[in-house]
Amino acid sequence: MLKQFGMAGTDLARRAADSVVLLADDAAGDANRFYMHRARPGLTAVAGLLDPGPDAAVTDATRALRGAPRDAGAHRRLREAVARALEAGPAFRDALERAVGEVNATSRIGYHLGDDHTGHPEPAGPRRAVPPRDGAPGTAGGAVVQVVIPFRDTSATGERLGNLLACLDALRDQSAPSADYAVTVIECDTEQRWRAKIEPRADEYLHAYKAGPFNRSWAVNAAVVNSVSGASFVCVLDADALVDRHFVERNARRFSGPSVGAFLPFTDLLYLDTWSTRWAVEQRLSHGAASVDLGRVRGFLVHRASGMCVWLRREVFDAVAGYDERYEGWGGEDLDLVLRLQRATAFRYFDDPLLHMEHPVTPGIVDAQGNTTGVHPPMLTWRPEAPIGSLTAFGPPPVR
Repeated sequence: MLKQFGMAGTDLARRAADSVVLLADDAAGDANRFYMHRARPGLTAVAGLLDPGPDAAVTDATRALRGAPRDAGAHRRLREAVARALEAGPAFRDALERAVGEVNATSRIGYHLGDDHTGHPEPAGPRRAVPPRDGAPGTAGGAVVQVVIPFRDTSATGERLGNLLACLDALRDQSAPSADYAVTVIECDTEQRWRAKIEPRADEYLHAYKAGPFNRSWAVNAAVVNSVSGASFVCVLDADALVDRHFVERNARRFSGPSVGAFLPFTDLLYLDTWSTRWAVEQRLSHGAASVDLGRVRGFLVHRASGMCVWLRREVFDAVAGYDERYEGWGGEDLDLVLRLQRATAFRYFDDPLLHMEHPVTPGIVDAQGNTTGVHPPMLTWRPEAPIGSLTAFGPPPVR
């Protein structure tokens, strides 16, 4: 690596400490099991330079952080110890710079620790009543935007339901006029398990019978083609997203710019940890904040993620025949869609924060080699011979 393009010492020290956290905190893999599996060798090489390190201060601080990866103070102490060692030893700097450079070049998993993050719980207050919408939702043909949320939660306790309800409350608390957008939730399950909880918060509830693995692609297609909204723009959003108050208005306006047929409104997905999820929901929905202060939260980054949220014109959705419904289980369908959109239309990326609320991760989504275990057809081969999004594709007619 050419010295004039090397990392500053403070940045290098932070990335080194980040590597220790990513290896030590099991929650890091929950952000993306596939990417974490691939990143592990590079992260291990960085950590191997710190324990044993060039001096006792680095070694001790590394072991302390490894034992308490959620401790912001331990992360800071390791950064400071590494920064001092970098000034004292050029050989250590060269070796660490090479190892961190390899992680920068190959890993799509990162660590976010806000400068003001404490991790200490604050008194919880009652959830603020979400303001009533300022007009009828645009489900009768007048909506400009349709937000589609595919959903399934077969747990007895609603492990994923809480995130969905927070997502829906954040979507109700928007600066965009109510008549301009409609929120459609499609529950794909063998029963209408959570309809009573979802329907009061969504503008449109659909149910589609599906046993076996979750088929997110088909769920999205079914929600779009069977909706009564008739919106010009479609936003596909995961149920675990916590959006800011200007999310709908800001992104809908982007279609008025040049060369925008579809876009991802983010580049890096921030997967909040358990404490930060609770705090972010509290701030956004109980205290009525327009957005979440990223300086207060902690989590794991998925760099250049292709899923979680995509916006596209309805005619573009129709032109590419939506998502590839042959995908089942976790992973792959978002990347396939993005690649097809890039071939079919003017595709853009923006760099808004996108927050993912923590939830239990389904075991077995990757095998011992880090490969996804669902059904994954060859990418860029979706050419359906029948209409997409049939609500009865996997079972009896739904009750509406």
